[in-house]
Parts: sequence; C-alpha cells; structure tokens
Amino acid sequence: MARLVQFQDPSGRRYVGRVNRDGDSLAILRGVNSIYALAREAARTGKGLESLVQELTGMENADYNRIV
Repeated sequence: MARLVQFQDPSGRRYVGRVNRDGDSLAILRGVNSIYALAREAARTGKGLESLVQELTGMENADYNRIV
C-alpha cells in the first residue's frame, strides 16, 4: 500500500502526496486536496485506493523532508 501524506504549502493550498521509493520526496496526486477526497473518489468510481493513487500520481514532486 502506498504511504500518503496530506500537507499544505505556505499559501495554505492543500495537497496529497505519495511517498516515493527514495523516501525523500512526494509525488503529488492530481485532482485531490485531501485523503478524504481521495477516499470519496475511490468510493464514487468503484476503484481501489491503490489503483486510484497510481492513476492520479502526477509528475510534480515535493521535498518530503521540508514538509515534515
């Protein structure tokens, strides 16, 4: 199962990120701004969380160490 992190940038915008294999960065998920919204989307579409996370993983990354 993917490790997920919900976080805010300095302006207050919320994101959900999947911890990358290196453990130092997050791949930001497109189209969701909370883990709750991700779960609701999975329920709405009938998709499993893992497959939805893979589908929504974008190319944008964030530095995990700067967030925690």
